[in-house]
Amino acid sequence: MSGEGSITTWTRLAGRSRRSDMRPGLQAAVHDPLWLLARQRQLGAFRGEDAPTPVGVAIEVERTKLTRYRPGGRGSAAAAVDYDGSIPLEALVEQEPPQLDIGTRLRLAAEAGLRFADILAAAGAPAALVAQYVRQFAIDPAVTPLPDADTARFLQLTAGRIADGNKLYAAFHPGGAPGTVVVPPAPDASGFPGIAQVAADWSAWYESFASTSAVAQSPWQRDRLEYAFAVAAPESEGETVLEASGFEGGRLDWYAFDVGARALGAAGGPAPTTVSATMLAAPVSYGGMPARRWFEFEDAVVNLAKVDAGAPDLARMLLIEYSSLYGNDHFIVPLELEAGGLCRVTSLVITDNFGGRTKIAHARDAAGGDTTPRLFELSGAVDEASSRFLFLAPTPANVLEGVPLEDVRFVRDEMANVVWAVERVVEGPTGQPVDRFEAYQTERRRTPETTPATLTSAPNTYRIQTGVPPHWIPLLPVSVSPSGHAIRLQLREMLDPESGAPIPPQGVLLDTSAGPLELYEEEVPRAGARVRRAYRSTRWVDGSSHLWLARTKTVGRGEGSSGLRFDALEPTERA
Repeated sequence: MSGEGSITTWTRLAGRSRRSDMRPGLQAAVHDPLWLLARQRQLGAFRGEDAPTPVGVAIEVERTKLTRYRPGGRGSAAAAVDYDGSIPLEALVEQEPPQLDIGTRLRLAAEAGLRFADILAAAGAPAALVAQYVRQFAIDPAVTPLPDADTARFLQLTAGRIADGNKLYAAFHPGGAPGTVVVPPAPDASGFPGIAQVAADWSAWYESFASTSAVAQSPWQRDRLEYAFAVAAPESEGETVLEASGFEGGRLDWYAFDVGARALGAAGGPAPTTVSATMLAAPVSYGGMPARRWFEFEDAVVNLAKVDAGAPDLARMLLIEYSSLYGNDHFIVPLELEAGGLCRVTSLVITDNFGGRTKIAHARDAAGGDTTPRLFELSGAVDEASSRFLFLAPTPANVLEGVPLEDVRFVRDEMANVVWAVERVVEGPTGQPVDRFEAYQTERRRTPETTPATLTSAPNTYRIQTGVPPHWIPLLPVSVSPSGHAIRLQLREMLDPESGAPIPPQGVLLDTSAGPLELYEEEVPRAGARVRRAYRSTRWVDGSSHLWLARTKTVGRGEGSSGLRFDALEPTERA
């Protein structure tokens, strides 16, 4: 080292093969294994006397099943009904009973009618009886919602020839729910005593093919565009109620629920059961996890060294620290439990590799307060004990979803200062989706403008209001409080420019037959909203198949423009 500066050098020891055969170099053989052991001792790899490894786990879990279900929000007047887990909770909440859509789902009606005729004929019924049912419950030849070409061709084949299965089910079940089959007095079935059994067998097939609801009130909240319902499970003392007040459809899991207080009548049901198990603790691993040993080659799929984490980026720094220091400190205990209940761990004892046994307490008890993270715990609990459970929702693992039968976009039009509900797709009479935008363009090409040419010589024409496509339906703000601060978006109907008649919506989501549709203003943000209706199908744990029609709400694609203008000057059309 000189007085002007210094030069620091390092010496690197690396194996180098001087032979044509590279195998000895790739093997990286070590001449002195004691050198590696000395390095491991220097790095503290042998200091394991105070850090035992979990080996065996003995766990006890208290479990109770859901027994009650109630549609609607917290102020709902609907009565709670029993729930036995024979149907996925998603299907029970989202389903729309097919019998409520008589005359619109023609394909389902025709298939169910053919099935009834087959069962009736196989039971030995006379052909005249089958013809009587066809005449009384025939598919209507005229359907008005969307008289498209596909519907016309379908009606030519089925009208008057096949019984409407939806009408049959409504006649056999006057209350609209599964239960005792009621055979209508006509057609006269006195000559065939087996008609009651045929109706029962066919109703069972119909209910297995398309899930029907036993609850008269739907949990769909029209003013929120989401579902609201509650479930309950009995406890040793009382019951635990879980409320889902903002379920937007789709995947239903534990995070959609909060602990509620309104009783549903589950108290006094089956007592909770205890599940005990003893097993080995399995280390948790994940992609890109650092190697457990110091002298071990790591997987190059994830390179934590290239994570761009600076001093203010605490989240990434915590991720790197967790992965490098605590990644191998977690173990998993695979305990199989039946879905559809509340599970609470009552005892957890760990046996380590030194033979010691440690009883693990709840995280809150160990910390002595509420400062610890509450992972997988539900909010809204009155006391601490009522939230110390894991909710395993009775939902299927995989669900098949069809193409949307109805697609409505809710957008804000800042230029026109209007919120629009755009019916892009609606369900046609045959059950197939119909694109209203394509139908609108086809109608425009088919029917030319009937407005006579202007005879004036003025270059421009004044219009009070320009036209809007018929599938754009306005939602206008209305005040619902005396102060005027509470605003709702009320669905209104545009008027036909030629006839002056209102243009009603064609779909189910915007149907106003049950009353005016008023949305909360916050349900349509600047990003908009999108609501779809589509068939969903799954196979349940007992092997049964379930098919239902569900609604799903997602975020929109931003603002839109309808082209609506007021007090506009347009170029004059010449003859």
